[in-house]
Amino acid sequence: MGGLVFHRRRTLADKVRLEGRGIITGARARAILHPAPDSGLWLRVGEAEAPVDVDAALQYPNCTGLGVDGKQMFVVEHLLAALHLRRVTELVIEAPQGEVPILDGSAAPIVAALDEAGYAEVEGEVECLAVAEPLFLAQEQKWLAALPYDGLRVTFYLDHPHPLIGRQLADFRAADGGDGIAAARTFATYEEVQHLLQAGYIKGGGEENAVIVYHDRRSSPLRAENEFARHKVLDILGDLYLCGRPVVGHFLGFRTGHAENRRLLRRLLGTGKRAQD
Repeated sequence: MGGLVFHRRRTLADKVRLEGRGIITGARARAILHPAPDSGLWLRVGEAEAPVDVDAALQYPNCTGLGVDGKQMFVVEHLLAALHLRRVTELVIEAPQGEVPILDGSAAPIVAALDEAGYAEVEGEVECLAVAEPLFLAQEQKWLAALPYDGLRVTFYLDHPHPLIGRQLADFRAADGGDGIAAARTFATYEEVQHLLQAGYIKGGGEENAVIVYHDRRSSPLRAENEFARHKVLDILGDLYLCGRPVVGHFLGFRTGHAENRRLLRRLLGTGKRAQD
């Protein structure tokens, strides 16, 4: 699938440095974003380099990680969502510790850093990944759909059994801007966080980088009444940008997560690869 829709190539006007805690390791992590006028989107860990590619996705719970020429880079989804929102198509993403810092659990600090650095238009255009015909995925009361659309739109309906999460709807249109989506933080129930901590999957997770939902309260006030559904939209935007170019279409999700997002993207790209998802 994919129609002939083009977007002007774009990079940053200056280098960006992001520093903070890594949610996977709990250690200090850095990400350095290097302007690259003619590279596409590339990842760098030490001496290893590889293009952003959905087929390099790793099987890891609650985040998106990528294999980088024998090494790994984790928690790329919020950064990719920020790049998608700002349509940055040419960049080298360097993460020396193999992890993008989680910051406050949203993409807002990343978008702010990108905007401060500014943008530079690059000669030439990149073909967008456009949905040419309806596509529908469903599994175990989860579903995700992609429809042809003039622009980019993501609609997500969250239906969670915890009463302090509950049912929420978020609807994003790229034409309206994405600051409200970028500001939506990751979230988890206290039980989910404890399970991930005990399994060693997240050593740096806590109230400073996520909204933790206890049985009787949330760890902090919501930034919007539908913040949790907005964050699911943010994750979709980031996972879709694993194709390395802007996406055009209307995406609708219900109870889905990273694995379903990547599976849908593979179907859109026509790779047919389903390993690890």
